[in-house]
Amino acid sequence: MLDQTISALSLIITRSHPCQQDLGDDDEEHDVGETAEYDWLVIDTALDVIIGLAMALGPAFGEIWKVFEKPVMKFASSNESIERSTAVGVIADCVGYMGSSVTPYTSSLLRLLLHRLSDEDPETKSNTAYGVGQLILNSEDSKSYLPSYPTILAKLVPLLQSPDGHRLFDNAAGCVCRMITAHPDRVAIEEYLSGIVERLPLTEDYEEHKPIFTCLYKLCTSAETPRAPLADRDLLTFGRRAQRTDGAADDAAAHFGVRESARPTRGAAGRRNPTAHPAGGANSVQGPPGPIPCASRCVETLRRGVVEERILGSGGAFLEGGQTDGRWLGRSS
Repeated sequence: MLDQTISALSLIITRSHPCQQDLGDDDEEHDVGETAEYDWLVIDTALDVIIGLAMALGPAFGEIWKVFEKPVMKFASSNESIERSTAVGVIADCVGYMGSSVTPYTSSLLRLLLHRLSDEDPETKSNTAYGVGQLILNSEDSKSYLPSYPTILAKLVPLLQSPDGHRLFDNAAGCVCRMITAHPDRVAIEEYLSGIVERLPLTEDYEEHKPIFTCLYKLCTSAETPRAPLADRDLLTFGRRAQRTDGAADDAAAHFGVRESARPTRGAAGRRNPTAHPAGGANSVQGPPGPIPCASRCVETLRRGVVEERILGSGGAFLEGGQTDGRWLGRSS
């Protein structure tokens, strides 16, 4: 059954399936635009099934990806923005689901994603940022992607400066935090995290709260993290804001809207663009179901003062509860 499914999907995404063949019936007038739309709908649905396979098979999907890699990457280089954004979203989600088995494909995927980070289409760039973060977090081939860290960060800067109301910032922030989680010594933590924390909570792609809070929590609890980078007023201001909620840590997370959305089938992809799918379809966006556990742990960590103990050390002091202007007290110059 699995082999038959893979074979059928391969035929569809290469436009070779019988249902995609023109039978040459000259007696009927065909609307070219309508035909192209239905043709893409068939391919688009097949791409959803590929993501479903990756989700179901996990690391075992790594071997199967060989069948789909070239056709999907071809769509990612299409002249049509919807095809590029969708294909990049497929790559991103598949990478996330297959985990470390993506390692053999690191170089080829990174090459494509680096190019798409400069795409003229905002949806494609947003999906690409999500994909780059997933690749770095899951691949074990650090020799291939570490030299590209400066290039990736430089391409993410304009996305991090995007106005509210678009996933560009949300996915770029998630990407940066995944990069920090993977290799905190390769990112200027203070330079990037300050702006990200200042704009929390996210307003569009709620699931990207997860890598952000995972990153913050690990930095707060790691004895190896440099003291200075997290000695930032924005991080502690966030912790202080969270403390205003009298309930448990989960309530604090919920208070700030730190909830994980029911992400559409194609994670960061164009699926969340209302023009990409009919309204009310299987991939329509749903409301956020519940708080992210890592956000709760992060809030609790800040509340307990682990930041002061593990990161600031003797070089600074935790903000006093009544201090509201964000200045550090007792921090050495």
